Amino acid sequence: MAYRGYLQYSGTEIGNAARVSALLGVTPPADDSIFTETTNRCGCTSAQVFYDDWWSGQQEFLEDPDYREIENAPWFDADRCESERFHGIWPMLIEGLGPVPIQREMIEGVCDGGHATRHRDTTRTIRVEALLVACDHAAATYGLKWLTCQLRTAIRGRGADLSFFSASPQDACIEDPATLLRTHVDVVLLQEPRIMEHGRGYGGSTHRHGNMWRVEWIMGTGTPYAFGTETDLGIVEWDEDELDPVEFVEDCATPGGCPPVETVLHDPLCPPLTLPAPARPAIGCGSGQAGCTPLCEGRQRVWTFEPGATGTLCNDLAVDVWVSNPSFTEPVRGVNVSWVRCGDDRECDRVSQATISYIPPFQSILLDSVRGRPRAFVSGSFMAVPGIVTGPQGAPWTPPILDGSQCWELIVETAPDVEVDVRVITRERDI
Repeated sequence: MAYRGYLQYSGTEIGNAARVSALLGVTPPADDSIFTETTNRCGCTSAQVFYDDWWSGQQEFLEDPDYREIENAPWFDADRCESERFHGIWPMLIEGLGPVPIQREMIEGVCDGGHATRHRDTTRTIRVEALLVACDHAAATYGLKWLTCQLRTAIRGRGADLSFFSASPQDACIEDPATLLRTHVDVVLLQEPRIMEHGRGYGGSTHRHGNMWRVEWIMGTGTPYAFGTETDLGIVEWDEDELDPVEFVEDCATPGGCPPVETVLHDPLCPPLTLPAPARPAIGCGSGQAGCTPLCEGRQRVWTFEPGATGTLCNDLAVDVWVSNPSFTEPVRGVNVSWVRCGDDRECDRVSQATISYIPPFQSILLDSVRGRPRAFVSGSFMAVPGIVTGPQGAPWTPPILDGSQCWELIVETAPDVEVDVRVITRERDI
């Protein structure tokens, strides 16, 4: 189960057990026994915490300002007195942040046995139960509205990022807690926050309609994988940068190319059936002819990537590729980007091949393998790029998920005089 003490959605902290406890005026004891503080922000007679499940080093790691100061809370509004008396959201139960949910069934055959259906990773549903803590009913109502507002951030989009720790770093042998940070992308709200239980509030005051509520909300995402923190490998320095000259040939059947398309179906009970060979695409520099017409001269750049992943866990890597146009005046037209396993055929064994038809001056195209779609970064904001990025033969681009234990080559092809900057960013992908 993931560490339940901290949740961030769309860049805003929505659940933080350490902040709630700090605003209550209590500190973690030496053990897990009940303890009482007689002073807190609400002036209550007592505040009891049965189990200090928050990570003691969280505030320092996240470089957050002092949790004890209400002005540092994300919900604080100097114009709303209720915000000062709202203490925050303390997550108590988070379901759905474990391994990727799958769908696979066994189909019984007419005779003995049967077969399994195709494996499929499904969508993910996340349910959160939390304690909403405030000094009075008005402050609790303000807190519920604030929480609802944060969870509705992406109602008009594809979703927002939900960040959390995959495990508690407390007393762990892990040197860098950042290795436990995880993010689900394109997360949307499926059920609004609902009050599941009304607490009368701490302090025993009457006529308050409750100021400690147990609330529940449900979220979901169509991308069921959790991704680790980004590793920015910087601007690529090419291991190879060569011109690909035009080669004229007289025989179109010259060996050395990719395996030919098979057009004969073999059935032992029937004569061979010959299918018509697919039409050759029109190629060449402005020529309408096909066949042996040579391609235009090009330029091929190659960068070798060795992740060096070790261990027995699955080493899936999501790899984002930024392709930027460094020119302030001239657009870039025609960039091919693909990955090939080291030692494989660079022409025939490409994966995640993308063709970028246009990059505006001093702008960038992001091949986003985390979100599974290309995006343009123009004038400081992202936008969709329909029709600008395609896969082989005009098909949709397929984002790469690379085996982190293997060596890979990034291949970028352009016209000879085209300059592009390429940046690579990797993120681990949990399963």
